[in-house]
Amino acid sequence: MLRSCSSNHHHIFICPTPRRIYPFAQISLFPFCSGKENSPKKFPGPKPLPLVGNLLSIKGGARGFLPFLNQCQEQYGDVYQCYFGWSKPIVVSDADMVEHVLSLTKGNGKNYVGRDTVPILLDVSRMWVKDTNVVTGLVFGEGDRYWVKPRKAASEGFLQKSFLQVATDTINKFAKQYTDHIYQQMEENEKKNECTLNVSNVNPKVFTDIISELAFGQSTNMLIGERSELAGDIKQTGTLINYFGQFPVAFWRYVPNKKFSQLQNVIKRSAQFLVPRVEQSVQKIKQQRSSTQTTNNGEDKGDVTFLDMLARLHVDGM
Repeated sequence: MLRSCSSNHHHIFICPTPRRIYPFAQISLFPFCSGKENSPKKFPGPKPLPLVGNLLSIKGGARGFLPFLNQCQEQYGDVYQCYFGWSKPIVVSDADMVEHVLSLTKGNGKNYVGRDTVPILLDVSRMWVKDTNVVTGLVFGEGDRYWVKPRKAASEGFLQKSFLQVATDTINKFAKQYTDHIYQQMEENEKKNECTLNVSNVNPKVFTDIISELAFGQSTNMLIGERSELAGDIKQTGTLINYFGQFPVAFWRYVPNKKFSQLQNVIKRSAQFLVPRVEQSVQKIKQQRSSTQTTNNGEDKGDVTFLDMLARLHVDGM
């Protein structure tokens, strides 16, 4: 915009008029004031691979947790964390980062390519199994079917301002229904002297966690499964609670921090950690029943009830 004129071998610089400088200023300032405050936050995606792994499996354990995060952030940029269950997985968006983290975790994770057919539930469920050193990470490739659809559903869901309140209210609704139902069953069984679990011997924390997880699974069925294109995939995969063993990694990855801090007080722990325990408990109950076959009055006890399941989980010290 500055012009140079030559007259008598002297260079005279003509200062631009306000009319001339305005477009220049507008163009120069455009990158700095291009509506960042009003523009929607872009959802980060895999570039080219994100990793899901258990940070507590890093050599050095919990003591090496923060130094490791700092090292990752300095070397690779922002490290995204996704909290669910008892672990603190991380999601990163760099292929070199994937190699680096896998080399630090217990076990060999070199066979992570093309793992899209392995449900996350099978990987994550190993983290809490006693006396095992097997901790695995699951890597999604760009365009992976387990990444794209949950990402779309998550972005659509959490762009709705009303989602947090609806989710919280729905989870609380189902939690109350489960709680009322269980306490009613416990009181009835206590009167009949048939109870294996009663109000007085329930571990409140265990009970609350179980209820919140089941309520979470039921409410997400309403909130997500019935009104999204994921419904068909959920039916093919099995029950929603099983599908959510795969789903939270991609879904909760996109929960805004403020909303997640509010939601985590409601959800407590992800339902995916309850699924294998419930299945194990049901099997134990069925095995116990198969040895007796019938009750004292000769009638078959029938299917495993929710109360039986809670009792078994309580006995197992969940």
